[in-house]
Amino acid sequence: GKLESDIVFEKALAARFVQETEESNDFHHACALAINAEMKFRSGLPLEAIKEFAKMEKIHTVADSKKIREASGLEICALAYSRSALWHMEMGNEFNAMKQCEVVIKMLNNLRPKDPKEAHALLTPIIAILGETQTSRMSKLYEDHAVKLGQG
Repeated sequence: GKLESDIVFEKALAARFVQETEESNDFHHACALAINAEMKFRSGLPLEAIKEFAKMEKIHTVADSKKIREASGLEICALAYSRSALWHMEMGNEFNAMKQCEVVIKMLNNLRPKDPKEAHALLTPIIAILGETQTSRMSKLYEDHAVKLGQG
């Protein structure tokens, strides 16, 4: 039905974005890989998603974050780092999930999200993973990076 055709369309669009940006090997390509990784995961291909994410990881730099935000309104690659933690957790790889959580936490200081919604989107997967065992740390992170932004 309609939902299935939408998914097919999204997959094709993401794959084309990767293909069209491949030669540039810049932040556009990193974003394309991040989007494609998300599509692969949502399509039930978690290992393929992790492979696509690894390609993105090789070319993404925090220095590109400003350009990515200007182009898309959201640091898509940083969000992929955050979501990949959930992918690892769902696949039973707690070690890599924890490792990705720490990468995102370190990135936050360099990214300095200016939008509380972006900070919330980045932190939600991390809180879902670390929230039960590191409640006070997660509470402080959320307060520092999302709540204070929302208060101005």
